[in-house]
Amino acid sequence: MKVTNWRRKLSATLVAVGLISPSAVYSAGLNVNLVTNGGFENVDLATVGAYNSPRVLDWTGPSLFAYSHDGSSSSCGGANCVVPNYADGAPPPGGGHWYFTPNNAGALLDVHEPGVYFQDIDVSTGATATAIAAGTATFNLSAYMSSYLNDADSANVQAQFRNAGSTPIGSATVTDNDVGPNNVWNLNSLSGSVPVGTTSVRLSLYGISSDPTRGGDGYMDNVDFRINGVPEPSSIGLIGMGLAAAAGIARRRKD
Repeated sequence: MKVTNWRRKLSATLVAVGLISPSAVYSAGLNVNLVTNGGFENVDLATVGAYNSPRVLDWTGPSLFAYSHDGSSSSCGGANCVVPNYADGAPPPGGGHWYFTPNNAGALLDVHEPGVYFQDIDVSTGATATAIAAGTATFNLSAYMSSYLNDADSANVQAQFRNAGSTPIGSATVTDNDVGPNNVWNLNSLSGSVPVGTTSVRLSLYGISSDPTRGGDGYMDNVDFRINGVPEPSSIGLIGMGLAAAAGIARRRKD
């Protein structure tokens, strides 16, 4: 809480002395999860797929669904609307009620490649844009992953970096590193540099099956994507100048 308050005070100070615009303060921030509904807790309980599973909201693409960590119910219309848990292992920390599966919407809708089920993250303004333009931006992509019984199927999350013309200029994919009979919910992550020129990130979810005749049982939860940046020395000096200017204004007001 102290760190958050410090950042808010610093932002307000820089706005007051004209070093940054008010809109930049509220744009995509550094070191915060930029994924909407990455925990899949926002679901439509009245729209169900196989096994009574509710439809996941806030993502683009076909209607895909969630299984339950804890036997939660959907509104399937019958007497027993409990949604099963098919994932191996105890739920991940902060797993909530639901986790995502890419393959319970029927054979024609199984998602086994990127670009089919996704969300686009705008990083063209604010602190993220500044760090990207300076070439100092790095990313961290992570998700908890599991699969069905002894299947060697894998969950996958791809971050595709796009420029202002929506042309891909790079990508990174995190996949389940513990597939097979011993697979349980485990955290998978990777980090790297954000390509200069990136204005948006397309985050895709999909499963890969060891059996090409069916969809992949690649389960995932707590998907997290964030951008970090190291300010250049000139930026640090600029912040110092801003604080000094603000202090001078405060002294003059007292006088």
